[in-house]
Amino acid sequence: MSIDTLSIDEIIEKVLNAKLLSELIDTTNFKKEFRSLAKKIYPDLCKHPKAKEATQYLTKLRDTFKKGIEYEDDAGTFAWKSTQIIHKGDPELLKKSYENYKKLMSLSDSASRKFQRYLPKSMKFESNQLIIELEKRSVPISGNTLDINHANWILSRMLEFNAWLHQIGYTHCGLSPESVLIVPETHGIVVCSFYHMTKIGQRLRTISAKYQRWYSPSIFDKKIAIPLIDNELAKKNAIYLIGDTSGVGIKLKKDTNSETITFLTTQDYSSPYESYKKWRNILEKNFGIKYWHLEL
Repeated sequence: MSIDTLSIDEIIEKVLNAKLLSELIDTTNFKKEFRSLAKKIYPDLCKHPKAKEATQYLTKLRDTFKKGIEYEDDAGTFAWKSTQIIHKGDPELLKKSYENYKKLMSLSDSASRKFQRYLPKSMKFESNQLIIELEKRSVPISGNTLDINHANWILSRMLEFNAWLHQIGYTHCGLSPESVLIVPETHGIVVCSFYHMTKIGQRLRTISAKYQRWYSPSIFDKKIAIPLIDNELAKKNAIYLIGDTSGVGIKLKKDTNSETITFLTTQDYSSPYESYKKWRNILEKNFGIKYWHLEL
């Protein structure tokens, strides 16, 4: 609903409950739209008792929009701006991520063209920064908790992505709440970093230090890239999304469907595609295939 059709009470309430500026205005025409909204609630012109509070909060949303929300990942700090990520950090890791992204985008077979929708629209590496453009507004998993009905969809997407990588001979080796973004509009995902991507069977040289505990202990014995890594990290991200940021899942057992929690907490050495099929069977049996509208 357009802001222009709302009463001043509704506008103030909408501003104070917004998490992002994009929930309030069309940010493609940022300056004009912001000025128009700010004028409606400016305390000298608006006598609503919460006008000053709303104006201050709107200014905060504007500042966050301009500089981005900052996150830390394996390469350093990145600023997320709804449809753009600007990454500053270790130039070697950033360059490696960029080169691996280009490898994936260069594939032209039909399966790759289908799954490239789970990649950023573009990446550009310049001045030791990685500039990532996204097709649609996409939100990092990091810091978010979702109802299990939404988390189910996101896990399906991650397992699909893993199955594609396995098909072309790679493991991602670093799926994390900072590297996977959710597209609320479609329950899709965008994987935005590829620092640790390794060919299956080759020596695993790096992993996510921040989420080291999420890797199976057996990985540290042989240090070889195998699909188990991606299967397990996808599950850990789902556990994180449902509300257990440790990724362990023990505390979810009381409130989560038993088949679901067993799947999430059991090691799975099968191929990512087989793991995906197991997961889809659990969904169809316990949840049904239903689209749940997601506001995030």
